[in-house]
Amino acid sequence: MANKDAVFLDSNFLIAVFNTSDSNHKKAQLLAVSMSELDTKLYTSNYILLEVLTVLSQRVNREIAVEVRDRLLNSENIELTHINEELNNRSLEIFSEIQTKNMSVVDCSILAVLNYVGIKQLLTFDITDFKPLRERFDFSIVS
Repeated sequence: MANKDAVFLDSNFLIAVFNTSDSNHKKAQLLAVSMSELDTKLYTSNYILLEVLTVLSQRVNREIAVEVRDRLLNSENIELTHINEELNNRSLEIFSEIQTKNMSVVDCSILAVLNYVGIKQLLTFDITDFKPLRERFDFSIVS
C-alpha cells in the first residue's frame, strides 16, 4: 500500500510539465521541483501515460512525446500502476455512477487507482470536476 504522502499525477499536470506553451507550465515546473525536493512518492497509470503521449504528440511534437515516454517509463521517482481488468471494470463502474458530464473514463480510472493503491492526494489542474468528488473518494487535491 502507498503511504499517505504519495501523490497521483494527472495527465494535465504531466502535459504542463513538458509543454512550454501550456498555461500551467510554470506552475507545473514549480510543483515538480517541490515534490522532487521533498522526495514525494509519485504515481500515475498506463492510461494517464497514453493520454499524455497522445496530447504531447498532437500539441508539441512526436519527438517530445517519445522522449517523455522514455523518461516516465524509466523514472525511479514515478511508479506506473497498470490498469488491469479489475481496475478497468472499476473505472467503468465509477463512470456509470458519476453524473458529471466532463468526467472521462480515464478520469474515473484515476479514482479507481487512488482507492486501489491507497493514495490520498491527486495532483491535477482539473479542479472543477475533481473537487466535488474528494469526500466520496477520500482524497485531497494538490494544485
